[in-house]
Amino acid sequence: MNGAPGGALARLGGNPAAVGLFLDFDGTLSEIVPTPEDAHPLPGVEPQLERLAGAFGLVAVVTGRPADDVARLLHAPGVRVLGLYGAEETGLPPVRPELRAAAAEAARLVPGTRVEEKGASIAVHVRGVADPEVAMALLAPLLERAADDDEVVLVGRQVLEVAPRAMNDKGRAVARAVRGLGLRGALYAGDDLADVAAFDALDRLRDQGVATVRVAVASAEAPGALLERADLVVDGPPGLLRLLRDLEPGSGSAG
Repeated sequence: MNGAPGGALARLGGNPAAVGLFLDFDGTLSEIVPTPEDAHPLPGVEPQLERLAGAFGLVAVVTGRPADDVARLLHAPGVRVLGLYGAEETGLPPVRPELRAAAAEAARLVPGTRVEEKGASIAVHVRGVADPEVAMALLAPLLERAADDDEVVLVGRQVLEVAPRAMNDKGRAVARAVRGLGLRGALYAGDDLADVAAFDALDRLRDQGVATVRVAVASAEAPGALLERADLVVDGPPGLLRLLRDLEPGSGSAG
């Protein structure tokens, strides 16, 4: 773990009931695996989240997956799941047939790619192809041309996703929850480029008097933009689990 966890976590204050914990899922609570269907929470994550949910004002998973997908994988009563970057609750249109066809056609150009439809968005995964970097460079302009004015191409860890503009910012979901519950502190932990937007939201909330902690979950694929912005850098999902244990009231490290 980089940084001083005790000092950073002390910023959240001494009242867990006024603090929200916001966590990404893939690469954060779960190790990155070849396909989303293979993902499972790290052993120990579920009971730890359940304990934290009983003490903190909010424990939420903010994910690019549909909420139901994560709810099937994560059995932690009291934890809220904000699906499709938190935009799922606002009501989103389904994937256009033209976009579905364009994504399938683009994927056919690169053997080994996999298309995943998420209801309101569609993703092309390149994990497992011979050269993921070349594949991303080839597929990105094709998907950008397929997107209409109300859609955007999101770049993730070996994945490109065409999504409604309403779901291109995890920070909106974090800010909405903090303001809606009147929270006085917020911690966000994530591992990918999409999580930088949540860090941005925490910066704005901090300017409004909310105590914040930004946590980057490090890996060989973690983007530099995320690592540079973090108050704390933990070593993969196991490092985050250790941090979550330290956050539990009575642990002696939470503040």
